[in-house]
Amino acid sequence: MLLDIHFCKKELLFPISLSLLIVTLTILPIIYGYLRSNEDYKFIGLLSDPTDANTYLAWMKQAQEGNILFEEKFSTEKQPKNIFILYFLSGGFISRILKIPLPIVYQIMRMISAFTLLMVVYLFIAFFLETKLGRRITFLLICSSAGFGGYFASLYHFFGFKLPPRWIPLDQNMPELVTFWIITGYGHLSLALSFMLIIFLFMLFSIEKNKKIFSIFAGFLCFILALFHPYDIITIFIVLGFYFLFLLITKKYPLKTLILNYVLMLLISSPAVAYLYYILLTNPVIKGWSKIAYPPFSCPIGYIFAFGFIFFMAILGIFEIIKKRKDRFYFLIFWIVVISIFIYYPFLFIQRHASTGIHIPFCILAIVGFLRLCEQFNWFDGKVLKRKGIFLFSIFLLLTTPTNLMHLVVDFRNAHIRKFPYFLDKELVEAFIWLDKNISSDSIVLASRKVSNFIPAYTGSKVYIGHYAETIEHHKKEKIFEKFMQVDTQDSFRIEFLDKNGIKYFFFSDFEKSIGGFNPDTVFYLSEIYKNDKIKIYKVNR
Repeated sequence: MLLDIHFCKKELLFPISLSLLIVTLTILPIIYGYLRSNEDYKFIGLLSDPTDANTYLAWMKQAQEGNILFEEKFSTEKQPKNIFILYFLSGGFISRILKIPLPIVYQIMRMISAFTLLMVVYLFIAFFLETKLGRRITFLLICSSAGFGGYFASLYHFFGFKLPPRWIPLDQNMPELVTFWIITGYGHLSLALSFMLIIFLFMLFSIEKNKKIFSIFAGFLCFILALFHPYDIITIFIVLGFYFLFLLITKKYPLKTLILNYVLMLLISSPAVAYLYYILLTNPVIKGWSKIAYPPFSCPIGYIFAFGFIFFMAILGIFEIIKKRKDRFYFLIFWIVVISIFIYYPFLFIQRHASTGIHIPFCILAIVGFLRLCEQFNWFDGKVLKRKGIFLFSIFLLLTTPTNLMHLVVDFRNAHIRKFPYFLDKELVEAFIWLDKNISSDSIVLASRKVSNFIPAYTGSKVYIGHYAETIEHHKKEKIFEKFMQVDTQDSFRIEFLDKNGIKYFFFSDFEKSIGGFNPDTVFYLSEIYKNDKIKIYKVNR
């Protein structure tokens, strides 16, 4: 028994075994990528969205250099060094102490976080479903399922069929919506979702058992979560707030119980929340970053397509819950409904982040609907699925897997082709190593966005433009850099630009050459300080 959740003898062997299998599966493309490395091309150790992953490595790089408080390396604006991110701090310190490369530390932490998430998911499932069968098939569904993304991607690849942009299934490009994708590439998301699920469990127990100790534990977990993935704190407060309001209106629990437990959670987590607010007030870069809206990528059809068959089976499950008044399950319905509203509401910058983990309640409700369907046809007797029920679930499970299979195939393909950004040629790596050894971490390097995305992670230095979100006004800055690289741009503009932004070094490779015809060898304000077969690095003369 765990948290008053009962398990059958040896029941946990199934989720443990499946979790280990899935985590092993997710590391295979990474291993293949390392095997494909050679003298000319080095695998970066990342396959899931290197653009974002390099920002994670940049935080870890600062910790590896001995920093506890960080600064944003992808924007040149003046800022205090006051950012504390517990997850990446831990990764950087591990790399510093054990002398392990950051990408390998990142993958080790990702696998540990993924296994943790899957075990917490099974615990969360067990809170709602009492039978071992229901728990197992729900766990299978969560581990392997997604929506229609794989289908439409295949139709486009083989037949050229293209959906309207706003109808594109979001399981193609939003990892927050797919549990398998989260564990495949995002260790901090896996751990954050684990915290979120445990917090939800503690708060539900706090009102069911009327024990404040659970809300106290939930508050401490919220405090920790706020220090490495604060978006989820907003989700937790909103979902629980609306759910408790529903319980208050329906008079299912005493007013005192609901308010006291919710307020306890808020109070205990409030120092971390106050710190985050302090960061927003005092750090202009983070303040600018927080103002960036992450609008929904599509109309509601894209979100429905993101869950595919699961969505329609979950609707059946919702009707079953309302019909039989299964009180515990109302929380899952509220989670889905509340977040489905807020992902379209321009509240700070949580829209897409608010959807993290919503795949899990959808899957639990889908299994409720599936078992009700099997009962209707006498294929389920309350404990055991009959042969036709097993066949139907097998078909249902297979129909939900194409998107995740597509992601795996894409990962193996990217690990095979030895192309940027998954592989860096040796000249680029050599130049990064030179920068890391020869310039200070507070120096600002000017380069194209593609190259700059790697510089903070590999050298610890700042860049003028390197990320679509963490670089403030990145669209404007890209246009300015394009002007900088044109042959007919006046030297006076370039000199003023370099001085205004405090840029000390200019990185010149084939990526920069492709933007414009500017030749840095012809100007007096840049001096060559490093050169290899493909790359030159210049120092700005002042």
